[in-house]
Amino acid sequence: MADPIIDAEEIRQQLVQEFGLGALSEEKQQEAIEMAFASLIKVIYAESMAKIGEVGIQEYETLLAKSPSDDDIAQFFRSRIPDYDVFVAGIVREFKETVKL
Repeated sequence: MADPIIDAEEIRQQLVQEFGLGALSEEKQQEAIEMAFASLIKVIYAESMAKIGEVGIQEYETLLAKSPSDDDIAQFFRSRIPDYDVFVAGIVREFKETVKL
């Protein structure tokens, strides 16, 4: 099984620490994290789609029609974007820096 591209729990913990959400109630922390995480996923998706281009997007849509597993999707992106995990880590880093502003 391939390593997950995005370790959601790790990113959530980082967001709590880096944005000082620890003082908020658990419920408010969760709301803030979910909003930030949803935005981050959208950025990763948009950047990934831009990187693979129109042909890649068509291939991705074909893959989705087959109800792929998370591993299949991860492998798809890894096969089309060199160093995809590094690419995603860069997006996460930029996102956190942007949100801190």
